[in-house]
Amino acid sequence: MSYNYFLNYLKANFNTTGLDETLLKAHVREFQFSRKTELLHPGEICKHFYFIEEGLVRTYEIEDNEEDTLNFYRSDHFFSSFRSFIHQIPCKEGIVCESEVKGIKIGYTELISLRRSDPYFNQLSIQIFEKLVIELYEELNAYRKSTADERYVLINLSHPKISTISQQKNIASFLGVTNSHYSAIKHKKLKEH
Repeated sequence: MSYNYFLNYLKANFNTTGLDETLLKAHVREFQFSRKTELLHPGEICKHFYFIEEGLVRTYEIEDNEEDTLNFYRSDHFFSSFRSFIHQIPCKEGIVCESEVKGIKIGYTELISLRRSDPYFNQLSIQIFEKLVIELYEELNAYRKSTADERYVLINLSHPKISTISQQKNIASFLGVTNSHYSAIKHKKLKEH
């Protein structure tokens, strides 16, 4: 079902005039990973570009033996170690499934083959990357301009089930606060509702 879901997502969000659905299907693969599956370790080369139908994925970095959460990706979002995937160089970040995750993935060589076999896919990949850049820029700006309390609200709006899926320390890291500060914010927000 993931391929059909992915195809419908593309049709709803991009100009798919000229899309060769058979060619696309031949180059992408459906995936399903269990919770805690490591999709990428820091230092490896990212071989896949993913689209999530269901689930939550977390990217992280390790500095001074401390794990720092970089981002969370949910249903209807693309993710990868973008720099590593595009340039096929070792990455700084890791990618782990925070819940069971299913969707579509395309390998680097399959993407190159797809782009060479049909120029339309160059246009589609440009549209996808433009959408990604705009979404990430807007998200970064929203977090940058907000207080910790406001960031807590933002992450719970964009990822409604995050507090039941991801560990508190990972959410706190992403929000840029300590565990105890995150607990205090969470407690305060729960009392308000």
